[in-house]
Amino acid sequence: MGASFTPLVFSNLALASKDDLVFGVAPKPVRCGLGLTLGAGSVYPEVNFTLPTVNIADETWPEARGHYEEIVRDVVFRALRLKAPGLVLEFELLPAMTVRPEWGAELTDILKRGLTEAHEKSGLNCALRVTPTDIREMAKPPLLRSGEAWDALRQSLELIRGRGGHPLH
Repeated sequence: MGASFTPLVFSNLALASKDDLVFGVAPKPVRCGLGLTLGAGSVYPEVNFTLPTVNIADETWPEARGHYEEIVRDVVFRALRLKAPGLVLEFELLPAMTVRPEWGAELTDILKRGLTEAHEKSGLNCALRVTPTDIREMAKPPLLRSGEAWDALRQSLELIRGRGGHPLH
């Protein structure tokens, strides 16, 4: 049986006035990734990316991995060259990468390794945000809390979290 969920309930807004709304500032900043604090006054670039049009299959998997190795290397190089104060990589899993959770996890490893190396060598504060595809909608009517798609989505989230990605869900 899954963990129970208790929603948060608020009676007041986090900010009392629209004048308190400042880009890059949050009432409760969040530390994440490798030395990055969001909401503490700095604004960081976020780079979203995916593969060029390609069929994801066993025979094309090495090529897909190579694309992600190149992407993280090039994005980190550019961020360092531009002297960015920090960086967030946002990686959206394609459906095949959620259906086969080990693929999404493997790519999360590649991206996290690239960010870790940049942080250790250059001091670049950075984080990786990973968004799995909600593959439950592929079947009609969708099964939201049971079935193979739900199991694959849950496994994908668990593997991503276990490898240091911060799943958006």
